[in-house]
Amino acid sequence: MDIRTLRYFVEVVRQQSFTRAAEKLFVTQPTISKMLKNLEDELNCILLIRDGRRLLLTDTGRVVFERGLALLAEFRQLEAELSDINQLKTGVLRLGIPPMVGMLMAGPIGLFRQRCPASRRKRPDNVIAV
Repeated sequence: MDIRTLRYFVEVVRQQSFTRAAEKLFVTQPTISKMLKNLEDELNCILLIRDGRRLLLTDTGRVVFERGLALLAEFRQLEAELSDINQLKTGVLRLGIPPMVGMLMAGPIGLFRQRCPASRRKRPDNVIAV
C-alpha cells in the first residue's frame, strides 16, 4: 500500500463514486478501479460493497478509511513542514559574530526579530531559532 493508493481509496469513499473521485484526482476511472482492486488484493479483504449506485464500507474498509484519513493528514503536515524548511520559513540561523562586530550587528538582528516575531533565542549564546 502506498500513499497514492490510500488517497484514491479515501477519495472514492468521500465522493461515493469512482467516476467523481477520478475527476477530482485528475485520473481515469479505470485507474481508480484498478488501484482499489489491487489494494483489496494486497490486504486480502473487501473494502467496499458496491450496491447499485451506492458504495458501502465493510468493517475493514471503515478501518482503512479512518486510518487513511489520519495518515493523509500526517502526510500533508509533513509536506508542509518540508516546504517551510525548503522555502526558509523555518530553520535555525546560526551567527558567529566576533565581539568587535557585535555592535554593528545589533541593529540588523533587531530588525530581523521584528520582521520574524516567532524567532527566538535557542541558546543563551545568541542563537536565534527561526
